[in-house]
Amino acid sequence: MPTALYELMRPHEDEIIEQVVQRLKNSTLPHYRDMDIQLLEDRVARLMEMFLVSIDDDPTTFVRYIRDIAEERIAEGFLLREVLCALNIFEERAWRIVTAEAPLEDQVLHLSTISGTIGAAKDALVRVYLNHMEAANAQVQLLEKKIEEMYKGVDVRSLLDGDELGI
Repeated sequence: MPTALYELMRPHEDEIIEQVVQRLKNSTLPHYRDMDIQLLEDRVARLMEMFLVSIDDDPTTFVRYIRDIAEERIAEGFLLREVLCALNIFEERAWRIVTAEAPLEDQVLHLSTISGTIGAAKDALVRVYLNHMEAANAQVQLLEKKIEEMYKGVDVRSLLDGDELGI
């Protein structure tokens, strides 16, 4: 019976949080680099908590959490690449722990669980961003159409004073 991934990761929770926060603060990602350190620590701690809750039982918990986070980050102006980078750093830290501490016979299972869980979360993240982008593009097209309709058949010269046209 393989060692539970939760049991392997839980003792490293603080270490993972600290390392992810440090890498994000030292990154070129503006929203993370400039974020209040306590807020960033709280967010990474919540990410870790949701990951731990889902890894041995139900990865959909983590996926739903990331979907909700995507909505929040979009509202805050985060770029997709910023949030993806945070997940990549988190995944890398988890991989390092497994490869350093899990029995060799458990590593493949644990690494596939980590990658599967975080991969599904990344997919959900990208889909949320894509949906927002499509909605924004639809709004732009609608506004362009309204502007076009507003000015259809309007003589631009009649909008300007004759002096401005040099008439």
